[in-house]
Amino acid sequence: MNKDLAVVPRRAGRVGGLSPFRWIAVVSTLLAGALLAAVIGADLNGPGQKVVPPSATSVPSFDARLCDAEFVRCATALTGSKRAVEYAVISAGSQVEGLVLVELGGPGVDLFTRSGADTLGLPSEIMKHDVLLLREPWTAEPPGGDCRQSLVGFVGGLAAGMVGEFAPPALEDCSYRMWTKDEYKASLAAVLEVEKKELVGIVGQSFGALPAVAAFDLSPAAWLILHAPIAPPNTSGATVMDDRLQVLKAALDSSFASECKRARLDCSKRGSDIVQSAIAKAMPRQVEGRAERVQNGDVGLAVVAAAYDLEANGRWLWPTLGRFPDIAEHDWNTIGRLADQLVQRFDSNEISPKLGAYVAGICSSYTGWSGRRNADRASVGAFFNALASQCDGNPTVNAQWRSGSKSGGPVCILANNEDTVVSPRWASDWKAVFPRASLGDYKYRGHIALTQAFALTGNASRCGDGFRSEFERKT
Repeated sequence: MNKDLAVVPRRAGRVGGLSPFRWIAVVSTLLAGALLAAVIGADLNGPGQKVVPPSATSVPSFDARLCDAEFVRCATALTGSKRAVEYAVISAGSQVEGLVLVELGGPGVDLFTRSGADTLGLPSEIMKHDVLLLREPWTAEPPGGDCRQSLVGFVGGLAAGMVGEFAPPALEDCSYRMWTKDEYKASLAAVLEVEKKELVGIVGQSFGALPAVAAFDLSPAAWLILHAPIAPPNTSGATVMDDRLQVLKAALDSSFASECKRARLDCSKRGSDIVQSAIAKAMPRQVEGRAERVQNGDVGLAVVAAAYDLEANGRWLWPTLGRFPDIAEHDWNTIGRLADQLVQRFDSNEISPKLGAYVAGICSSYTGWSGRRNADRASVGAFFNALASQCDGNPTVNAQWRSGSKSGGPVCILANNEDTVVSPRWASDWKAVFPRASLGDYKYRGHIALTQAFALTGNASRCGDGFRSEFERKT
């Protein structure tokens, strides 16, 4: 979690016939956590790393449109254990020294499928540098058909409101190779050896905070920005899911309170109760352009998806759920689309392997999944309970995202006090890891990109004067 999708929302002007003032900002992908169903193998910190020259552009096994974009160069490096690492460098110009490593969430988010650098949501202060992106290792070995059938069963159970012990296994017959801390550091070291450059800065957004801090261990002189970070790895998995659900419910209540009068609804009610009522009323309904019927679980999934930009989506959400199920056909269609985007469902009930990578990443990044209480079968918390149930008792290789950094570089932690995906308290938890870090905050009812966060905080000013002077000196 996941995304989270870490996660940058994508806005669509007119969806399902919505009028201009009731547009929907839908998530391009959820994903914010990672499980290791496959054992990683040999020691990745061995000496004598071998590399492929940076002029040898890779031909990725997964769609990589980013590599065709202007100012983007893709290549492959080899670690000491001969594992291939795909990476991209977005060039800022010939006079730039050093690299800025960017981790924008995941797991299961493949930035190489983006169309260009302008889709990454990075502020100009970051884009003044050459930007380095590492590709998640599972994309080189995407799972086959048996795994896809497992994911189809898992998503079908979610749509039907089946969670906890009722949820079909998501990763049965699946094998995902995800990052561990050691493999990530070995891969980054191999890439830096190829590029003959050092990191001057590191950005970790949402789930990207975990690999970003691992990179900080390797390059402690660099500056570090953690934006809307996922929980530190010493947090129990059960707590991560509980916190995510509480953050979502609080955001729903706040959003409804600000929109109920405009929507002409009873403002004495709570938003989370409006959502639960809609889920309980939903009956399977076939909608145009969707192979599967919209079910009660889809309503809950759609709410989780819409919450990635609740600031905008609240204008559609509350008039729709407040009158549910007596809503227009295009609103039913929008519910189906939002649910499908969250669980990566497309065409005739096909599920993207990105969903499996997300579940895999969540499970391997945290421990302490046992004892998680299961919610009712149909509830707004069904998605989080289903994720927790997949991790509880699952034999996985723990990613061991622990920080041993004794850095002298400046650290900035930015928290969104109205975030709908990560708990703002997690930023304070990271402050305990880096006591000398600057802690800034802002308010936006959603889970937004760093470029938006910088605009809301006055660029780097909330990171403190010392950090800003260092940041500007290196740009």
